[in-house]
Amino acid sequence: MTRLKKILLQVSSAYSTFHKPSGRENVILVSSPRSGSTWLTELIHTQDGFQWCREPFNIRNKFIRDTLGIDNWSNIYDDKSHGIIDEYLTGIASGKLKRKEYKYPKLFSRFWRFRTNRTVFKILHGCEHRVNHLSELLNAKIIFLIRHPIPVTISREEYPRLNAFIDSDFSKLLTKDELQYSRSIIQHGSVYEKGMLDWCLQNVVLLRAKNNNWVFLTYEQLVLEPEKIINIICEHFNFVHPERMLKTIHKPSGSTGKSVKKTQEFFEDAQKRRENSEWLIKKWKAKISDTEEEKLMDVLKVFDIDIYKTGFFEPDKRYYLNKD
Repeated sequence: MTRLKKILLQVSSAYSTFHKPSGRENVILVSSPRSGSTWLTELIHTQDGFQWCREPFNIRNKFIRDTLGIDNWSNIYDDKSHGIIDEYLTGIASGKLKRKEYKYPKLFSRFWRFRTNRTVFKILHGCEHRVNHLSELLNAKIIFLIRHPIPVTISREEYPRLNAFIDSDFSKLLTKDELQYSRSIIQHGSVYEKGMLDWCLQNVVLLRAKNNNWVFLTYEQLVLEPEKIINIICEHFNFVHPERMLKTIHKPSGSTGKSVKKTQEFFEDAQKRRENSEWLIKKWKAKISDTEEEKLMDVLKVFDIDIYKTGFFEPDKRYYLNKD
């Protein structure tokens, strides 16, 4: 695709959609990269009226850097940035902030809509410690999606916020021992240990802040019990078209292209996915020895995170959603 054609496609996608809030509740989906957030965003987007806002704090995007006036990850977490971040998000929710650089669904794709009246915010790169505030600010309910840290770690290539977590005001949320340990891993840890640390730093504040108003969802349960989870989500958010989510659940997400060929084939074969869903949550083990797994999982113990444990692919059953 030529650069001119790409620009024309971005412009047509952005300006062919008209957003006017109706007062209906928005959704904040907060998660870690490579945890199924694109897949879940697309499921939510099947419901009437939704526009999506993908990764609004990913300052690797020039438009986001310029709009926020923030060009480093530490400032994303500084208290002095709260005001401009709030203004930025309300601009998106109101429909006033619209630029071709923003990630709108392609014109006439299955996710494109002419008119929208509510927003699903997919937050991966900042403000994890402020999601309860953002929920009130944006008239939104929260879904917190979490996945086993080892497959997340080995599927990522970089951890751009790792130093920012301990060098910004975010550090005030951590104990002295947690900060000391984090600095040690950053200086002397392996690549995978740094990935595990990044996962812990992002998710520990969410685990400590979550409440009964959130939908706390594990990727593993979404894979293993999709119909049950869809029913719970629809009931919590008052979605009226669960059949659309059920129809979409076995389609590959927009981020599947980042996965290895075998995973892509798995998603593309709906019948295979239904019959072998356990493979999807266990396949990472082939890349990690028992000794490596035990060492990496020790990182979670420093932060008192007990949702995932050594030797288990699924989270502790206490963290599963139940319809009862």
